[in-house]
Amino acid sequence: MSLAEPRPRTLPSTMQRDVDGLVRWTESNYMQLNPVKCKVMVIFFMRNPPPPPQLYVGPSELELVQFARVLGVILQADLKWSTHVNSIVSKANRRLYLVRVLKKHGLVNYDLTLVFCGFVRPLLEYACPVWHPGLTTLQSNHIEAVQKRACRMILGKNYVSYDRALEQLSLTPLYLRRRNLCMKFALSISKSPTFSSWLPPKRGSVHGRDLRSKNKFTPFSCRTSRFKNTTLPFTVELLNEL
Repeated sequence: MSLAEPRPRTLPSTMQRDVDGLVRWTESNYMQLNPVKCKVMVIFFMRNPPPPPQLYVGPSELELVQFARVLGVILQADLKWSTHVNSIVSKANRRLYLVRVLKKHGLVNYDLTLVFCGFVRPLLEYACPVWHPGLTTLQSNHIEAVQKRACRMILGKNYVSYDRALEQLSLTPLYLRRRNLCMKFALSISKSPTFSSWLPPKRGSVHGRDLRSKNKFTPFSCRTSRFKNTTLPFTVELLNEL
C-alpha cells in the first residue's frame, strides 16, 4: 500500500496522521506493519528543498530512500527511469543464459525465439505504459540491446545485422512493441467506464462546434517536459493520432 501527499512547501506535512490511521486500520484487521519494509520517498524539484518529514510507525522512524519498488516498477525521487531500466536489463541478460544453454543443446532457431519471447522479453515490457513515455534515447537503446544480443545468440554465425535478424526470426523492435502496448492501454482507458474520466474531454464537447477535430481529446497543458513525458499526456497523444 502507498500513501501520497502533495503539498506546498509552506504548509506542514500531515502524512504522520495518515500513517497513524493506517497503523490503526491494520491493527483492527489483525495485521501489523513492518517498519523495516516501510519507506519514505520525497519528490521535489526546488532549488532549496524543504527538510524531509520524519515519519514513524510506532517508535521506529521510517527510512528515507531515493527509489522504491511499487508493483514491480522502480520509482525514483527525480522521476527518471534509469534505475528501473538498469534493473530490467540486468534481469533479462541473466535469463539470456537459458537461450545460450538451449542453443548448445541443439534447439532450433524457432524454438529459441519462443523461449526468448516467453521468458526474457516480458521482463522488458512489464508495465511499459508507465515508464515508456519517459525513456531517453540512450535508455531505449539499452533495452533494445538485449534483443540484439538474443538475436546474435540464436543465429550464431548466420547473424549479419540486427534488421536482417529481426526479419529472419519474425521479431519486432522492442521500442515499436512498447508503443503498440501503450496504444492498447490508451484504447482500454478510453473505453473504460471507470477510468475514462482520467482523460480530458474531447474538443467537440468543449467548443460545441462540428469540426473535424471534434473527436480528438483536448491535450494536457504541460508546463514541463517532465510532465509531458508521462503516461496520461502520452496516452492522449496516441489517441489523437488515430
